Amino acid sequence: MRKFISGNIGKIVVGLIWVVALISAYRWFLDSDIPMRQVPRALKGIVASYGIWGPAVILGLHAARSFFFLPSMPLVLVAGSLYGPWWGMALTIAGDNISANISFVLGRFFGRRYVKQTERGWLKKYDELLTRDGFMAVLLMRLLYFPFDVVNLGSGLSGIPYRQYLVATFIGLIPAIVTFTFLGDAFVNPRAFIVFAILFVLTLVCAWLIKRSRWAQKMLLHPKHHDSIFEEL
Repeated sequence: MRKFISGNIGKIVVGLIWVVALISAYRWFLDSDIPMRQVPRALKGIVASYGIWGPAVILGLHAARSFFFLPSMPLVLVAGSLYGPWWGMALTIAGDNISANISFVLGRFFGRRYVKQTERGWLKKYDELLTRDGFMAVLLMRLLYFPFDVVNLGSGLSGIPYRQYLVATFIGLIPAIVTFTFLGDAFVNPRAFIVFAILFVLTLVCAWLIKRSRWAQKMLLHPKHHDSIFEEL
């Protein structure tokens, strides 16, 4: 334990600062006594006040939510109501990908080395599976709407190559984002559910074609690219 602490003192300090920031942020929110249903309206007013810089503010808030594990739905609603469905969809796709990649880096920075050194049994086999071909695993988790931050951080802790995570996340988020942006309650409204199902199938076909492409075989799935650029964080 002493060796682990001495070898990771920088990460421990950063982690403690992060925990303090988390506690402070949640304490501030509780003290402000803002009802949850008022959060989208408050965010909309803040974003609108920045004028042409509003989209940049939305993307910045998506990045910030990665550190505080906040829901992204209020930002989706704000983007759609201020900029319409098309620009709202584009902002949500960009924002969710920014958030997903930041969370991945956090997971890899704080926990990957420890997991790699201590994993055993089924956890080690699962990690090896993601390391060999995490592309389809992450894609399916995105399509099946697994908890967003759990997938982000869990992927960072695993040995999945970053390129596979990046591409799978970008493709896998599109069906849900498009459906929610244009039709709202995707799993209640029958029409929205049909649209989501069609996009689900099209995304799987697209992923299959990408996986079989020469580019994917050379740059995405080839073993020589399995060492993530964040492996040694």
